[in-house]
Amino acid sequence: MKDWILTDAAYDEILWERVWKKASGNNNVNPVRELMYGTRISQDDEGISRAQLQRYIAMQKLKNPRNDTRDKLACYLEYRNYQDFKTAVDAEMTADANKRVSTDVSVTDAAALVRYTHLSPEKPDCFIGRDDMLTEIHAALSNTAERRNVLLLSSMGGMGKTTVLHEYLNSARCKEHFERIIYVSVNKNLERGFVSSVARSLELNLTEIVLPARQLEAVLYAMKQQRGNNLAAIDNVNESDFEELQQMQHYFRETGWKILITTRTQPDEFDLKIEVDELEMKDALQLFMHYYVPDSISREAAALMHYMETAQIREETIRLLEHIGRHTLVTELLAKTGKKKGIAPSMLLKHLREEDLKHPELALPVFTGEHASSSYNQRRKETMHKYMLSIFDTTSLQVKTGNVAADKENREKVIMLHFFSVLPPVDIPVAHLKKLWGVPPAEENTFENRLDELRQIGWIKGKQEPLQHQAGMQNLQYKMHPLIQEIVYEKLKPDMHSCAPLIATITAIFSGKRQPEMEQRAYQQYSATVLRKLKTLSPRK
Repeated sequence: MKDWILTDAAYDEILWERVWKKASGNNNVNPVRELMYGTRISQDDEGISRAQLQRYIAMQKLKNPRNDTRDKLACYLEYRNYQDFKTAVDAEMTADANKRVSTDVSVTDAAALVRYTHLSPEKPDCFIGRDDMLTEIHAALSNTAERRNVLLLSSMGGMGKTTVLHEYLNSARCKEHFERIIYVSVNKNLERGFVSSVARSLELNLTEIVLPARQLEAVLYAMKQQRGNNLAAIDNVNESDFEELQQMQHYFRETGWKILITTRTQPDEFDLKIEVDELEMKDALQLFMHYYVPDSISREAAALMHYMETAQIREETIRLLEHIGRHTLVTELLAKTGKKKGIAPSMLLKHLREEDLKHPELALPVFTGEHASSSYNQRRKETMHKYMLSIFDTTSLQVKTGNVAADKENREKVIMLHFFSVLPPVDIPVAHLKKLWGVPPAEENTFENRLDELRQIGWIKGKQEPLQHQAGMQNLQYKMHPLIQEIVYEKLKPDMHSCAPLIATITAIFSGKRQPEMEQRAYQQYSATVLRKLKTLSPRK
């Protein structure tokens, strides 16, 4: 009996990898073309490019293929069917397990293969307003009484998680406490990035281990052999990696290492979290001025504040920062653009109100610094609008999986994001959301679960506050950051048709029984914002 189990997802990963390997180097890719286009293409046709095929396979890996699709791919690999393919993989794994004792990752060799160096990214050129957070991170990771070994740094994209991580990894206290530091930058495949980075850092030879599941096992085994205090820092785990992060938590906990992860998601399975929130206004002002003032001005806080007061731009800068919700990356990029083009903070705000980040005056390419170096597209210079779109991934919500229930649920999540994008970016009680959505009592649990899933994925933010006059009761509220609202406009395309149910419920609320005065004011705010924003949405084609 085999002492290991491969999930269907693991078999599918192996299947698609082998299809890509064969098809990309083989002129006869008709079976894959048939899956892409639904019809057979003649041998004389120019066919599909490697890039097209690679994009197609990358998308398919996000799905749960149908059995007939699996059979076709297995036949392409010269197996009779998918079951025969799985049997062959099982045989390979058994053979691999039998010879593992002779590989380079055995117990006796693992400790000798460690590279005793700190592998850290570059120190940020600017770090403002997060010193207390560094202390909190180190306290959590160095506490010997803390049995939980995985710490999440979470927030929406561009809020400064990567900068905090890089600053901590370059700090003296981090380097003095940990004997080994491994840095992993994820590129939309958490397991693969983790395995390759750890194997490279520990100088493990995985060439004889073909299957991804066995490579992961070998890496985890080698990590367990290391003595002392060790840290693996995993950067940029985002929406598309959400389910994989949930699955990997068990493996992380088994390593014996401290694991520090930056992520836009907030999976409930991880209860040791630090949220990287908006900067305090004084820190946001300092950050803006750091990138805005002439090069001749000192970057000391006092000098920056003196320049701002002397130039009499304090109040207009505050209004600008309030408009963007003190979003860290947008603060930095607006300041760089304003400096390059000589645009005052008041004019930056005017441009944002007119056309948001798409305004022509804000289209000057700027260096995006550390944020770009950790993003999936590796951009170093881009316009603000294009770059902000690139760091938010909606693929997992938009791709058709072939699973009717999953596709329906994703569509419901998209509609929920549409509604949030036209509501005001304020904390809205769940009771109000249920009324705005017109949720029947029988569907309230499903609705609340959907809200919580979007919170965990990182699209909306939730908070609890004590209910007045009801001791021990909590008022759960959700909101969407204004920047994410803009991302939803651009990438998920809300329109009058998709938002029609929201308009209908708001109309019913005001035409029905009068609400208590406090609720009446809240619904008036919701209504005014929805109507204003819907004017900018084009009718559905």
